[in-house]
Amino acid sequence: MGMSLKLAALCAAALLSASVMPPALAQPTPVATAPAFDGKTEMGEIDGAVFRIDVPAKWNKGLVIMNHGYSPEPRKPQPGAISTRAKTFTDRGYAVAQSSYSQGGWAIEQAMQDNEKLRKYFVKKYGATASVFATGGAMGASTTMTSVELYPEVYTGGLITCCGTMLQPLESMQGSFRMMVLFDYYFPNVLPPPVGPLNGFMYGGDTDKKVQAALDANPQKAEIFRRTTGRRMEHLANHVTFQTYINHEYQQRAGGLPFDNSTYIYTLDDDPAVVNAGVKRYFADPKAMDYARKWYASKGDLKKPLMIMSPVYDPVVTINNTTGYIDVVRNAGHIDKVAMQWFDHEGHGALSEAEVGAAFDALVAWTKGGPKPPTGHGVNQGTARGAMGIGAPGTPRPTAPN
Repeated sequence: MGMSLKLAALCAAALLSASVMPPALAQPTPVATAPAFDGKTEMGEIDGAVFRIDVPAKWNKGLVIMNHGYSPEPRKPQPGAISTRAKTFTDRGYAVAQSSYSQGGWAIEQAMQDNEKLRKYFVKKYGATASVFATGGAMGASTTMTSVELYPEVYTGGLITCCGTMLQPLESMQGSFRMMVLFDYYFPNVLPPPVGPLNGFMYGGDTDKKVQAALDANPQKAEIFRRTTGRRMEHLANHVTFQTYINHEYQQRAGGLPFDNSTYIYTLDDDPAVVNAGVKRYFADPKAMDYARKWYASKGDLKKPLMIMSPVYDPVVTINNTTGYIDVVRNAGHIDKVAMQWFDHEGHGALSEAEVGAAFDALVAWTKGGPKPPTGHGVNQGTARGAMGIGAPGTPRPTAPN
């Protein structure tokens, strides 16, 4: 594909204005701006993907590609002061590149293509790189994982700052689909059918209230269902509506249903015979499954180091997605290439910059022949336990800042 390049001035508000986004479950809370940045910032667009590049004055020839979380529309990097997350890397001498991707949604395929175009553009303009690291949280975790797995010749290593869909994305979404079918069994006609187009459905707001009302009307069923999700009750409604949205968007992207519960046995604190006889059964479309396997099924084939960080409780995705992915890596024979640490925080991407910086330092040392960082309980830095965590029920939930 030819690359059409349109450079924009930093203040080009028409190009860089943020899209109107739906209520924030997967959307980021505004990232605090860091102190003055000593370096150069460039913004522009490559084949429909808006980018931002920050190069420190004392560049060490390293590049960090920051992958953003889930967004229904392309999430455009913003002009102005550098974010604290990006400055965590530029303070260490690394340039930072960010792409909106040319499509919104679960756009792993487009992220791979757009990031590579951005990387090649960076090298052409600023010079060869000595190292390239991928980083991201939430959907950015999947993008980072896929980058390191698919392009070991490009990436030196990866840093995941929120567990996100670390279990194979296809398997993670398969679990979400089965959850949707179970919700439809216990609370019929509250949400759209598990299979089909979005038809204007959106998570958050009134949709959350509708689901919450259904849960409140039957607390016994709500509690049985909640236990299958690993979510707290105050987070359940938003979790269900968000998973419903991205699952339908995933089907739309794949051109059919890539999920199947035809032989799945639901195990839960209820009569299993009654439940499994009552839930609707769906069969995957082979072509949709082929697409999903191409872009969303990890093989655990790590040839470069991958460092994973996660708060101990995430209201959006369970930390077990990470342990599931590590099992995939172990079975592939590459356990020596992955390290994972959890921290005593609660929230989506709730990690301090001190913790991210320390993990990145450990990752860099690892890629240079140093020791593999220990897997297990991470050392909390920069915040008290839970200080970056979840507010009172009903308040917006924190999301991964990248």
